Amino acid sequence: MEKKNTILLTIIAVATLLVGVVGATFAYFTATVNTKNEENSTTNIKTSTLVSAAMDFGSLVTSNNALPGYKALKTVTVKGAGNAGDQPVSAIITLTPNVTGFNNHVKYSLYKVKTKDISTKGVTCTESKPVAGNKAYDEMTCDTSRAGSAIASGTFNGTTPVTTKVNVAYNDDDTYYLVVEYENELNADQNSEQGKAFSVAINFTAEA
Repeated sequence: MEKKNTILLTIIAVATLLVGVVGATFAYFTATVNTKNEENSTTNIKTSTLVSAAMDFGSLVTSNNALPGYKALKTVTVKGAGNAGDQPVSAIITLTPNVTGFNNHVKYSLYKVKTKDISTKGVTCTESKPVAGNKAYDEMTCDTSRAGSAIASGTFNGTTPVTTKVNVAYNDDDTYYLVVEYENELNADQNSEQGKAFSVAINFTAEA
């Protein structure tokens, strides 16, 4: 009888324990999470559009009877197309000479003006009549004063190209004047240069 009571008490104790566990409650904290400026929750990215730059090479410039002192004027225009807000681009103007046997007598100067200002800031050249007699030369002059300082200048050396970096923005419309001078060296004998030809090519590319 005593054994049965022990078993019964054990069963009652276990059942009481189970009821206590099942019915027990635990204290806890509830986290509070808030957001602000929900309208700014998304990050939006749009890629840029670059300006499209183009050079118009204008008219062909040539001479078959150049004398020391002759100056050739080459005019080109550069325009930037696209839309307002497009990213400006860097471009390279390259002058590629084919000049041999001229003893550093072929020089260049490059000027830039806004096309809309040509009437007041353009470059003009006037050819004078070559002087007759034993010493033939050209007294040609170019008025570059209105165009300001040259953006590039120097002396051509053989076939070595020279480059000038320019920036082109949306709606740009610029005129570039290239003055190529066959120098008349004072009191120098330039007879060895008679009958020879030289050329200068101009090119326009995007900066690498």
